[in-house]
Amino acid sequence: MANIRWHYQTSGSSQNPWVIFLHGFLGSLQGWDAIIGKLQQNFYCVSVDLPGHGNTPNPVKNYSFAETGDDLANFLTEMNFAPVSVIGYSMGGRLALYLALQHPHLINKIVLESASPGLPTARERISRAANDNALAEKMVKMDFGLFLQEWYNRPLFNSLRRHPDFEMLLKNRQRNDPGEMAKALISLSTGKQPSLWKILPQNKIPMLLLVGELDDKYRRIAGQMCEKCSFCSMKVIKGAGHNIHFEKPDEFANSCLDFLSGK
Repeated sequence: MANIRWHYQTSGSSQNPWVIFLHGFLGSLQGWDAIIGKLQQNFYCVSVDLPGHGNTPNPVKNYSFAETGDDLANFLTEMNFAPVSVIGYSMGGRLALYLALQHPHLINKIVLESASPGLPTARERISRAANDNALAEKMVKMDFGLFLQEWYNRPLFNSLRRHPDFEMLLKNRQRNDPGEMAKALISLSTGKQPSLWKILPQNKIPMLLLVGELDDKYRRIAGQMCEKCSFCSMKVIKGAGHNIHFEKPDEFANSCLDFLSGK
């Protein structure tokens, strides 16, 4: 195993139902503060820094997507956090789905924000892994601030760039170590993730898929997931792109609250 020393923080009363938050690539547990502020009266919130992000270091040895997911499952068990509900965004959402499918006894409910079960074919995974390896190499060679500008200049983040607090988000991202981010990008790449499409129909955990109205790619993926799994439901957040919890925090928090509370 990777033996990752997970950094986490908690908020709310431990007497309430427990929810764990998993951020996306380049993020940290602090990215969930606004959402946790709206949920902590009803839930015991546990937010985690993923490997190489925030205050969780990358393991000394190489690690894989599956090892990270399994190590996270061990962490939940050892810390007596399980069973929990999970809210995961993008990369964190892929890990959340892995947890639900590979360690279902640990999970009550799951909210996936702009996430996928991975790439269905080996050819697609090889191509994506090669692309992410090249991006990782570029990340450590060029100015990190310029890299972030290029990263968020992709069409996926068109609406995010228009957000009035986008420059603040960029500033927070620059606190990351580019070397650590490069290792995380390689290890947790969608190209290195085991495809979960074939086992998705076996899922019996209630799952809410939150997607942005402006995020065509992930609206399509969420629709395909709902076709394969009867325990999945999809909700489209109007006016949002890929990063819903940053762009539309009220709508995101209310959707999570309703789903996790059984409304």
